[in-house]
Amino acid sequence: LGPMPETLSKADPSEIAKVISSVLFANVKAKQIVQAAAQVKSQFRGVVPESQHSLKMITGIGPKLAEVLHHVNCREHYKK
Repeated sequence: LGPMPETLSKADPSEIAKVISSVLFANVKAKQIVQAAAQVKSQFRGVVPESQHSLKMITGIGPKLAEVLHHVNCREHYKK
C-alpha cells in the first residue's frame, strides 16, 4: 500500500529527503510531503481525496498533479 498519511505526517523530513534525493529540491519537497500528509490526516480523516478540487487544497498539489492523482486514486476505477 505504501506510506500512509498517519505515518508520513510524523516522519522526519530529512529521512524522506534521503529517499527522494534524486528529485530537485528534495529537502523542500520532503517538508511539503510531511505537511501534505498532515493535511490529509486532519482535513480528510486520513483518506486521500479523489476529487481534483479537494486534492488541490493540499499543500504542494497543483492542477497537473491533482489530475494524475485523481486518476490513480479513483476508487471507482478499482471497482470494475
